Amino acid sequence: MANRYIRVWIIPLLFLSFCGSPVSPDRSDTSPTAGKEGHFGEEISPEDAIDGQELIVRLSGTDSVYVTLKGAVTSRCKKSGCWMDLDLSGGKVIRVTFRDNAFVIPLDTPVVSAVVEGWAWREIIPVEALRRYALEEGKSAIEVEAITEPDTSYFLEASGVIID
Repeated sequence: MANRYIRVWIIPLLFLSFCGSPVSPDRSDTSPTAGKEGHFGEEISPEDAIDGQELIVRLSGTDSVYVTLKGAVTSRCKKSGCWMDLDLSGGKVIRVTFRDNAFVIPLDTPVVSAVVEGWAWREIIPVEALRRYALEEGKSAIEVEAITEPDTSYFLEASGVIID
């Protein structure tokens, strides 16, 4: 009889000990440059970093380019630190994500400007898609009809980041 009671309690206890809530790792701590303040991901150098206008020029003749880019941060992910937007000038921004989600920018890190290194590319967004996005944003029919030209969006997948 005592054997039965032991089995009744041991099985749930074993189950609970193996089923603790998973702890998500701090991916920024596993990067090669984690010990260097303001550096995340692979080690990169700010030397030879170009600005947003130069990137736009370089992308005008090709699909993608590997660059080191510097710029002001205009917005960033406030939930997990998994992306940020850099100003390219003229109202254009580039969305920066982090290669293989291997690292994040900790939420408590003050971010004003950054140097990023990785593959940059541009995508032409057709008028139909822009109109659909405008409808989804709740814009009026007049605002939607006013969209008559495709737009260009810029993206960069960073292997490393330096926060200024």
